[in-house]
Amino acid sequence: MLNNQQKKVIIISLLFLISALLFYACTHRSKNQDLKRYVEKVKAETFKRLVVNKAKGQGIEEPVPVAYQAESLRSPFGEAGKANQASLAPKEKEANPLLAYSLSVLKFVGTLKQMGIIYAFVLAPDGVIYQVRVGDEINDRHGKVVSIKERELIVQEQLATGDNKNALRMITMQLKDGRQ
Repeated sequence: MLNNQQKKVIIISLLFLISALLFYACTHRSKNQDLKRYVEKVKAETFKRLVVNKAKGQGIEEPVPVAYQAESLRSPFGEAGKANQASLAPKEKEANPLLAYSLSVLKFVGTLKQMGIIYAFVLAPDGVIYQVRVGDEINDRHGKVVSIKERELIVQEQLATGDNKNALRMITMQLKDGRQ
């Protein structure tokens, strides 16, 4: 019969042996080995087909860049079915909601060029995005949009000076990337 000391040695030896076998089984042959071999096989076969097809003059054609042309499409901002410029212009009787806000709280968020006219999109504090174009009034000081470029919106404001003269101030709003 075995004493306690011998039992402990046998148990420890068996645990060590089992651990070693499990470690060897897990590291000896990786599950990903089959996958790696398959990927290499597919790459080699694909390469062979490309070489053969290229020799036959049947290579893969390069994609041709296509410019997006929205001039012929209806305006997403006008009434359904109308694609004319009048549908983009604000109605004269409607008040301009952007006149209620200071320029410091408005955010320039994008542009759109359609039918040769470039529009800017301005986010107001109420969460609504408004469309403006050159000539529109935009803030509580009745600033006028004088230029819209792809990444900037320039607004001209008239400032009253102390000697009854008006001074002009140009404010440039930059388009910010969504990345932080």
